[in-house]
Amino acid sequence: MTIYDAEIRRVKAPKANDQSAGKRTHSKRSGDAGIPLPAGFSFLVSRNTAMAIEPAFEFLCYETLTREKRPSLVCSPASAKAWAEDLIDFHHYLDARGRTFELIDEELLQGYWA
Repeated sequence: MTIYDAEIRRVKAPKANDQSAGKRTHSKRSGDAGIPLPAGFSFLVSRNTAMAIEPAFEFLCYETLTREKRPSLVCSPASAKAWAEDLIDFHHYLDARGRTFELIDEELLQGYWA
């Protein structure tokens, strides 16, 4: 049985007594303040590194979040999770074939849709 590298994570609503709720986080790469993600946002992370899988993260942000200073979901949390589940299925398909997002071609897509 193959164990795939990716798994789905979902942003949870902060607890009522959480003093850090809504505060910005800092990126280790740039040192800039990050943007808090809304509760219900789903994304993919690598099981090996616990880091977001960038192409999938960017796609999910583009498709499911508003373009505001403090983004919100443009769909229901269930729909956001469904988008992530579809991407994880595709990621598993790629992983089983030893391919990455950068190596996607038309033949690979046709095989996935078949």
